[in-house]
Amino acid sequence: MLNHWLKPPSPDLFADLEEWHFGKKITVYSVEERNPDALGKGGDLDLKTTKIAIVGINEAEADAVRAILYSLSFPFSKLNIIDLGNMRKQDPSFIIPLLTELLQSDIVPILIGHSETNILPQFQAFHARKNSVNLAIIDEKIRF
Repeated sequence: MLNHWLKPPSPDLFADLEEWHFGKKITVYSVEERNPDALGKGGDLDLKTTKIAIVGINEAEADAVRAILYSLSFPFSKLNIIDLGNMRKQDPSFIIPLLTELLQSDIVPILIGHSETNILPQFQAFHARKNSVNLAIIDEKIRF
């Protein structure tokens, strides 16, 4: 089902990483090559133990952030994180179903992107799932 919304991250992002890097400690959505243990029955991605999912909204921007993020150290061995890749479309109506599915699975999505048009759909997806919503925006300007 995730194939409908997502495109796996580029394998080049993981090429020069060492075992202690963040990028080597997480599951990556492109499981056929990198992490066959993440597959469940029928070849589907098993997200039952996943707590956090990284999703890029704009591929170029998200991959630039990943290049830095993945080279950092990662001392949290018991925290299951998956990088689901990038959204196939940047349309706000496309984001809501994915976020809803992740939230229903008790997975916290971390979205990488810059467009202010995506803030409201993200808020709506979170708000539909929970009564209380916290929003953190890391940017030089808040365009809300």
